[in-house]
Amino acid sequence: MWGGVKISQYYEFTSIYEILTSKRQQTLGVCGQVFRYGISTGRCARDPAGDLRGALTPHKKQNQAAVKPEELPELLRAIATYESIGDRQTQLALQLLALTFVRTNELIGVLWTEFDLSNALWIVPSERIKMRNEHVVPLTRQVLEILTELKTIAENSRYLLPGRNPNKPISNNTLLFALYRLGYKGKRFYVKYRG
Repeated sequence: MWGGVKISQYYEFTSIYEILTSKRQQTLGVCGQVFRYGISTGRCARDPAGDLRGALTPHKKQNQAAVKPEELPELLRAIATYESIGDRQTQLALQLLALTFVRTNELIGVLWTEFDLSNALWIVPSERIKMRNEHVVPLTRQVLEILTELKTIAENSRYLLPGRNPNKPISNNTLLFALYRLGYKGKRFYVKYRG
């Protein structure tokens, strides 16, 4: 029981995950909905969420630091040595990020079926793209060599970068923590070309 409400009933209305991961104003709105539901079902007398309106300031988004163009050669040298502190698959994944300029999530979830190796193309389907438009990535000779090596590492997995369970891709944290180990904590792995 939580405030006279069975947990199962509470989950019917909204999940705790949604409350915890929403933005502050959205969280306040959800709390108001929960209390209004409680009022309508006789479980509480008033909605205290209204008292907080204006008290919670909106979160100001800050862009994470990016690798500057002049820092890229040093990052690429660091990635070239990654196998000495990590595994080969992760090193190759970092190299693919540098060579293809795709988003990390696009790389992590890639299936072998997305590649047209005979035409040296990677066709990222629209449902996996942030902007929801199919994205065609030309594959250089270096990328094709990396893909050949990854095929032997992936064996029979449908994923380019399988995790410990070959039926699932590697975690988002795999590449993030690899960059941390290379000394790039707090920086995103993309090159910021504009101010």
